[in-house]
Amino acid sequence: MKKFIGLILGLVLILVVAGGINYYVQPDKALQTNQTPSESEVTQTTVEVETTMVETTIAESEVNEEADSSQDAEENTEAEQVDDVVIDFPNLEMRDAFGNMVQLHDLIDKPAIINFWASWCPPCIKEMPYFQSQYDQHKDEIDFIMLNATGSRPTETIEAANQFLREQNLQLPVYFDPDLKSQIQLGIVTLPTTYVINRRGESERIVGMLTDSQLNEIVETLLAE
Repeated sequence: MKKFIGLILGLVLILVVAGGINYYVQPDKALQTNQTPSESEVTQTTVEVETTMVETTIAESEVNEEADSSQDAEENTEAEQVDDVVIDFPNLEMRDAFGNMVQLHDLIDKPAIINFWASWCPPCIKEMPYFQSQYDQHKDEIDFIMLNATGSRPTETIEAANQFLREQNLQLPVYFDPDLKSQIQLGIVTLPTTYVINRRGESERIVGMLTDSQLNEIVETLLAE
């Protein structure tokens, strides 16, 4: 009888112990099972966030590079505009020494001096050597355009002007206004007449002969700007 009771108590003890093991072990397994997907999701979410941050950083970097490139391009453009002469002056049409029609704006890429002259004009003849001297010294820094007032008198032809240049041994860049278009367009009634165009495109009209010192002062002012 005692053995039977002991056997029953032993079985009960085994069941109690087994039940306790099942109680403590199974929830842990369930907890682990529930935690594993959660940790995986958190890890995946973290990776996605980090990937998004990297992509955003790359996109911002590309935008900044494009902005810097655009700014550099604008600065370069502004620098080029400063170096070029902006011409606020009529685009006169004239004939060159070879008989070709050319336009004034195509001849100017620096400060310029435009002189209207004629071979019959004593003041023009007197100031011509001054222009030759300044041209020899500063032709790389200033555009000199000697525009013959062709037709200002019946005797003022291209042939007569060229003969005068040869006789005076002048090596200036000479152009011709055979139809009086430029003279009429600018309203020139007195020779010589000189126009000075600075780097900002501002022009000044000087009527009458220039002295050597006056022309030198004009040139120095253009070079100093």
